[in-house]
Amino acid sequence: MAPRFFGTVLLAAVLLPADARAQAQPVRFAGVQAADSVQTLRDARSQQAAFERFRAGRLPRVRGLGGGSPSDCTRVGRFCFYFSDDGDVNPPPEPPIVSTRRAELVRALDAAAARSPGDAWITGQRVRYLAEHKEPARALAAAHACRAEAAWCAALAGFALHEDGRFDEAGAAFERALQLLPATERARWVDVDELLSARDQRTWRALSPADRAVAERRLWWLADPFWSEPGNDRRTEHYARWVMHALQDDARQVDRTRWLDDSREVVVRYGWPRSWAVYQPSYVGTNPGDAVVGYTGGRSWEWLPPLSVARDPRALKGDEWPTEESAVTITRYGPAYAARMAELPHQFARFRRGRETVLVAAFTLRDDSLAAASRLNAALVAMADADARPAMARAEFTRRGVLRVTLPTDSVVASLEVRADSSRIFGRRRVALGGDARAAVSDLLLLADPAARPVTLDEAAAGARSSAEARAGERLAVFWETYDVGAADSMTVRVRLVPDEPGWGRRQLEAVGLARAGRTAAMRWVEPVEPGPVVGRALGVSLPAGLRPGGYTLEVTVLLPGREPAVARRTLTVVR
Repeated sequence: MAPRFFGTVLLAAVLLPADARAQAQPVRFAGVQAADSVQTLRDARSQQAAFERFRAGRLPRVRGLGGGSPSDCTRVGRFCFYFSDDGDVNPPPEPPIVSTRRAELVRALDAAAARSPGDAWITGQRVRYLAEHKEPARALAAAHACRAEAAWCAALAGFALHEDGRFDEAGAAFERALQLLPATERARWVDVDELLSARDQRTWRALSPADRAVAERRLWWLADPFWSEPGNDRRTEHYARWVMHALQDDARQVDRTRWLDDSREVVVRYGWPRSWAVYQPSYVGTNPGDAVVGYTGGRSWEWLPPLSVARDPRALKGDEWPTEESAVTITRYGPAYAARMAELPHQFARFRRGRETVLVAAFTLRDDSLAAASRLNAALVAMADADARPAMARAEFTRRGVLRVTLPTDSVVASLEVRADSSRIFGRRRVALGGDARAAVSDLLLLADPAARPVTLDEAAAGARSSAEARAGERLAVFWETYDVGAADSMTVRVRLVPDEPGWGRRQLEAVGLARAGRTAAMRWVEPVEPGPVVGRALGVSLPAGLRPGGYTLEVTVLLPGREPAVARRTLTVVR
């Protein structure tokens, strides 16, 4: 049997004999069957199979796979999923004649549904091909006309709504479907075991049912691409994939393969192909026959966090999600509204206000293809947990901006979300922030103007620097607040710039003199201070000219008579 190629690009693995793979557990939804509907169903199945045979015979041919080869893939049963490192690889366009034939199939399914509105298979295929034909309104109408099992009808509505980008409504429809599904089938749809790494699977299987429920809720909460938008499209995508599994399980495939457990696993983890082609390798020595490559879409990313973070969101550092498109991941999802992930240099800083805390986020969206005048929709969202009410601020900017939000509690997960909707370029930073309502000093906030000396948070936030990056020899301005300052004669301020601990390789280079060791720079002075509940202070800091590139921590220590030293910190990256 010929190899099959399947991917983002999805790529090639030799097909194993069909009996070497487990048969997918069938998904069957009953309908209201009349005696004369049997022939209608038989005719509809025949027309669907005829369309897929027609499509298979007219697939465009491709020679390249975006820089990869069949050996560079993640194996799932008979299939290989290839993670392209070139997100601009586009599948060849579908021949117009195939679109014409799909429209004919849709008309045939419309007629069949009119004769047998209670047939689950006919209704499902009708919704599927209408969505594939880019007619979401008609797909939703077909789902609403469904007269099969209520669970299947609700799932089809969720599928159509998700495909139309109406994620909040899709979530509600899928929740109805889950409530109506038989317990065994519902358990399969909601189980996240397959979406986890092998290590996380072992941990997951050892959890109690109660701990699993908490971890699952937080997993989907953290997997939501944008908290600032209604709905959770990563979760509705998961359920839409289960609907597609049910649709494909009992239908003709374009590549003529049997639908087995590995077919379902590929779809649930990576999505289903949106277009197809016949692969012809450009190198000598390979004869794949009628190998087929399926394209799941454009750029895609891993959105689910590690299970350890889902169990304890306070451990979220923000670097748990790989941003490289060629990174091998357990799952993938490419939202239709996201074409490219851009760098998002930023800084967060927290300031006490009585029992509350104000979070300031300054940022810039960095992408060479982003026009200077591009409008950015930015949001800063903070949540204490999956079911907590979010605190959110949003505004429009060009290139860079500053947002402020009052935090609901000391410990939150903050999500900075920036989108250029016209170009579908986005950036996101999501990180856990701990806090102490009794802290004697605020975080440090870097300022854009090195000569600025604000004394209030309003002034400082308005002039915040859009990143925590700087160059050796550069002069910076930094703002912080000291709280509950009494009638003291003076305040001692100590400033240090401490290099991060180098890695093993760096230490070896430093040991033999092939790299400069990082050095701590420090200064200290005494100055008068005015008492008050909130005392703002800004100062200039000149970075030493000889600093090596890398990570540093800027520390400001405030010493007041009769009080413990209070330290404010800011991580800083020195760039070339």
